[in-house]
Amino acid sequence: MSEKIIVLKFGSSVLRTSEDLPNAVHEIYRWVRSGLRVIAVVSAIGDATDRLLANARALSPAPEPFATAELLATGERASAALIGVALDQAGVVARVLNPREIGLTVAGSPLASPYATNKGSAMLKADFVPGFPLRHAAKDASLAADAAYNHGLELPLTAALLGRWHQAMALGHGEDDVASAITVSTVTSGQQAYI
Repeated sequence: MSEKIIVLKFGSSVLRTSEDLPNAVHEIYRWVRSGLRVIAVVSAIGDATDRLLANARALSPAPEPFATAELLATGERASAALIGVALDQAGVVARVLNPREIGLTVAGSPLASPYATNKGSAMLKADFVPGFPLRHAAKDASLAADAAYNHGLELPLTAALLGRWHQAMALGHGEDDVASAITVSTVTSGQQAYI
C-alpha cells in the first residue's frame, strides 16, 4: 500500500514573520500525526521577496532575469531552512529539499512561466479566445467545492472565484477563455477595480 501524501502551501500571508513558524510547524505536525506524509511548499517570509527585488533594482533598473530568479529563490530557501530547524526543534523528522534535488524545474523564462506570460499578455489585450472556456472552469470548480463540502472542508478562494466566474458568464463570457473573468468589475469607494 502506498503512503498518502498531502501538499501544504505556506505563503507569505501565513509566514508574515519568523514568529509565525510555530503555526506552520503545528499544521505540518497535525497532518503527520494523522498518518500522512507532508510536502510543505513555502514562500519567503513576509516581504523578503520584495526586499530582495528592491536590492536587485537598486543595482539595475532591469536586472538580469536568471540572476534575479536565483536571488529571489534565496528567500524561499531561507524560509524552508527555518521551517526545517523549527520542525527539528519540535521533534518532527523532516528533510529540507531544494526543488532541483527532486527534479522540479521551470521551463522557459526564469521569472515567469510561458502560460502566465502568455495569459497575462492576452488579458491585457482583452483577447479571450478560448483556451479553456470559463463555463468549464466554473463546472470543475463547482465539483471541487461540492466534494470539499461533502467532506466538511471549506474552499474560500474557490467560492470567491466561482462568484466572479458566474458574474462573467452572466455577462456572456461562458464560452470565452477563463481569463475573461477579468471583465467583471467591482465598484469600491467610487473606484473601479478589475478582479
